[in-house]
Amino acid sequence: MKPLLLKVSGINSFMEEQTIDFRELTEMGVFGIFGPTGSGKSTILDAIILALYGEIPRSSKKNDLSGIINSQCDRGKVYYEFGIGNGKKRKIYFVSRTFKKDKQGSVKSNGVKLCDITNEENPIVLEEKVNDVNRKILEIIGLNCEDFTRSVVLPQGKFSDFLRLNGKDRRDMLERIFALQEYGTQLSQKLSNYKKKIEQEYSFIDGKFRTYEGISKEHDDELQKEIETLKREYDKAEKEDQEIEKKYQVSKKLRELTLKLKENLKKQENLKRQAPQIKEDKMRYELAEQVKNIQPYIEQQKNLREQTIEKEQIKEKNNKDLDRVSSILEKVQKNWDRQQKRKEEEIPYLLKEKERMEFALKKQRKMQKLFVHLEQATKQKEKAQQEWEQIQKNLENLEKQMIKLTQKIKESQKFTRSLEVSSQYRRKLYEAYEIEKEYYKFLEQKGELYEICDSNQKELELMKQEHEKIEQQIQQAQKQLEQSKKEEEKIQNQIQQIYRQNMAFSLAKDLKEGQCCPVCGSKEHPFKAKSIENQEIETLEENKAFLEKNIEKIQLFLEEKRTFLQKKITEIFIKKEILQDGQEKYQEFQKNLTILKEKLIIIKKELEIEEIEKNLRKLQQQELHLEKLQKEIQGCQRKKEEQENQRNNLLEKYNDAFRQFTQWTQRSEELKKQIQELQQEIERDCGEKDPEKEIKLIGQEIDFIEREYQKSKKDFEFYFTQKIDLEKKQRGLEDTLQQLYEHRDTIKTTLESMLKENGFKNIKEVSSYFKDQKERQELKKRIREYEDQVFLINENIKSLEKSLNGQIIENSDWEKIQQKREDSKKRLEILQMSLIEKNTLKKDIQGRLKELEIVLEQKKKIEHKKALLQDLSNLLKGNEFVEFISTGQLRYIAKEASQQLKKITRGRYALELDSNGNFIVRDDFHGGIRRSTQTLSGGETFLTSLSLALALSSHIQLKGNAHLEFFFLDEGFGTLDAELLETVMDSLEKLQSNQLSVGLISHVEELKQRIPRKLIVQPAIPGVRGTKVILERG
Repeated sequence: MKPLLLKVSGINSFMEEQTIDFRELTEMGVFGIFGPTGSGKSTILDAIILALYGEIPRSSKKNDLSGIINSQCDRGKVYYEFGIGNGKKRKIYFVSRTFKKDKQGSVKSNGVKLCDITNEENPIVLEEKVNDVNRKILEIIGLNCEDFTRSVVLPQGKFSDFLRLNGKDRRDMLERIFALQEYGTQLSQKLSNYKKKIEQEYSFIDGKFRTYEGISKEHDDELQKEIETLKREYDKAEKEDQEIEKKYQVSKKLRELTLKLKENLKKQENLKRQAPQIKEDKMRYELAEQVKNIQPYIEQQKNLREQTIEKEQIKEKNNKDLDRVSSILEKVQKNWDRQQKRKEEEIPYLLKEKERMEFALKKQRKMQKLFVHLEQATKQKEKAQQEWEQIQKNLENLEKQMIKLTQKIKESQKFTRSLEVSSQYRRKLYEAYEIEKEYYKFLEQKGELYEICDSNQKELELMKQEHEKIEQQIQQAQKQLEQSKKEEEKIQNQIQQIYRQNMAFSLAKDLKEGQCCPVCGSKEHPFKAKSIENQEIETLEENKAFLEKNIEKIQLFLEEKRTFLQKKITEIFIKKEILQDGQEKYQEFQKNLTILKEKLIIIKKELEIEEIEKNLRKLQQQELHLEKLQKEIQGCQRKKEEQENQRNNLLEKYNDAFRQFTQWTQRSEELKKQIQELQQEIERDCGEKDPEKEIKLIGQEIDFIEREYQKSKKDFEFYFTQKIDLEKKQRGLEDTLQQLYEHRDTIKTTLESMLKENGFKNIKEVSSYFKDQKERQELKKRIREYEDQVFLINENIKSLEKSLNGQIIENSDWEKIQQKREDSKKRLEILQMSLIEKNTLKKDIQGRLKELEIVLEQKKKIEHKKALLQDLSNLLKGNEFVEFISTGQLRYIAKEASQQLKKITRGRYALELDSNGNFIVRDDFHGGIRRSTQTLSGGETFLTSLSLALALSSHIQLKGNAHLEFFFLDEGFGTLDAELLETVMDSLEKLQSNQLSVGLISHVEELKQRIPRKLIVQPAIPGVRGTKVILERG
């Protein structure tokens, strides 16, 4: 990553927007940012980090942005443009952030944007929310804010952080810098997720395995034996069932024939009981056949009699209706004639009167419209008059305001000239204030430093006393250790002597006279060895064990005290260095105080003042008052211009309003004249009458006459038609009655003749025997069906008796046969179901046995995976794998940093890693003694941290997502002498060949002279301007 452009405004001492072009600044490889203390140099680094991460590294609390906005600004903004990658893969981005103060003074984000501007014509907005931008920046650069400030941009207070990091913090940082997340956090997460998946698979397969409990080959063999036994039983039962079935089918046929015979005999008895009724039906049928030809004449005679009576009644009613209608028709005709005459006489006159009133109504409506126009014209005239008068008042008020405003401007300009002071006086006063502020700051730091030096001196004396005390404790413990070792050696010799004597006794107790001794070879044994009691040996062993524990305790005590002594020696050495460094700084503070005091005396004489801060406050108040007055004057002048424009506009409106008033006055007079003329015409035509009401009354009268005429006409036509219809109907009824009389006489003669021929006495007798066609057919059918059934039943009985041949099966025999067959079927079915059930179970067991083999194989594979994953989990536990990789990387960095440190220190110092992976420094000028980085002085810490930062930056270029092309240093050069500063600068200038730009932030003058490309930071002038930056080319 390489910076390209930075814009800052409203942040810390920066007020106006300042632009830093890093393309030009980094051309020479090494560049510097210079300016006096407090000028805002470090704010440039803060702005870069603020743009990227939204944080200030020098803040006491994370994400605490209080106080970053300049006290004279409401908001602050940073814009940072940077490039990443090489060649065609290089990307250009910009990130901008805006911050704003709220009412309570807290600082909050007011806008953020991250864009890809590789293609300037088509920029791509990547993110526009704070959290999204922070996440995307981490993704692009590959370093979080802490890593960035420890390895790339090293602000004040952060320079030696990486050198002194240890344990988890350093491992986490290296994991991010070298992109080892895939071997650490990500790999552990993947392994954990995969373990959970395998555990779920194992839980599932284990649950599946449990469902096969009781499934085995032995169970399958037992089932096979049961199936074979059931098969034999089933075959036997099947043969018996076939025999029973044959007998059942024969008996079934005989039973069916028996039942049919009994049924037919029963039907035969029923038919015999119906015979008398059938005989009577035959007689009734024959009589009905005789009277069927006479009955129609009887019916016809009856119908003619009824028709004649009905027609006679209708004729009588029609005569009465005809008389009534004739009377009404005569009255209606007279009314129709009267209405027709009225219509012809009155309607023409009414129509003429209506026409005259309609013409008058048109004039009246026209006059109403003119009244409306007159009212509108009157209102417009009044409105124009009011507007004209109001504009006239506004013009008078505006003239008065303009006079007052002109007077106010003159007075303010006069007072402004009285407040102005020379720029030289202002510049010298601000310079004096800065010097005085720096003087008191040095004075305070000098007092603090004196107290620290005094405290360090006292602590050093106490540490020396403690050192002497520990040395005495070590000498005493050494003496005790030597004495205990001598006593232990003495007891050990006694124990060995006892063991030798007891061994001689064990050999001697088995010797016999004349047998050679295995020790001396003698065959005579006058003095055999004697045994020593075990109690004595145990006592010696206990004494020995006690001494060994005592020796061990003394050795541990000595080791602890020597370690502690070494630590105290180191602490004394560090304390001496700190004390010496503090005393040197104290002398330097004293020297600076003297110089500053002399400067203050000179400036006070030049300015002829005693109290700088009081005069500065007075000047600032005057400048604030002056600025306020100038703003007021500008506001008044703008207001005066606005009032002049307003006056011109009012004049135009005044003329327009007066013109409108004149026009509406003329229009009102014209309308009044037209209305008066129309009123005279309407009075001449109508008098006192209302034309509209008169038209309505005339129309109602015409409608009434027309309705009465139409009604009388309609009534006449209705009754006339009704009379004609009744007369026609009367003639038809008379003709019909004559025909009915003639037909009635003819039917009577024919009927009397037919009764005599068939032997009937009268019509009543004929009617008693009459049956209609349907009844006759039913009688005939019933008789025929009876005769057919008798014949069929007799034939069936003969046939069945022949088929049975005397073998009749009664109910009790048939029930026994059915029960026997049913028992056989049930037994066979039970055996069959048992056989099917056993075969199904066997098939299921065989299938589940095959499934069980597959499940066992799957379970075995998953258990193997579980074991492997557990081994991997143990290997990755506590991020040990990342620790191993990062430690390897760290050794390479330490080796490279060591080479750099040797060059800078002319071969004196080298950098190494101890057994715990922490940095230690080897001093080759003092026999290669190794020291902790905590014991280094300020200058030594700077050189070591610089070497480490250079080596780390070199490696970051090859790792992670972003290739670094620069890093910043913001402290440490003040601790170097001229010769060492020369060596450091030679090393930094050689970095240009490695495509690495190094930025140095300092106030050291010698450093400024060595660097060809510089950014000069001019401090802010309170109340005038903020920090200003200028690029200088050497």
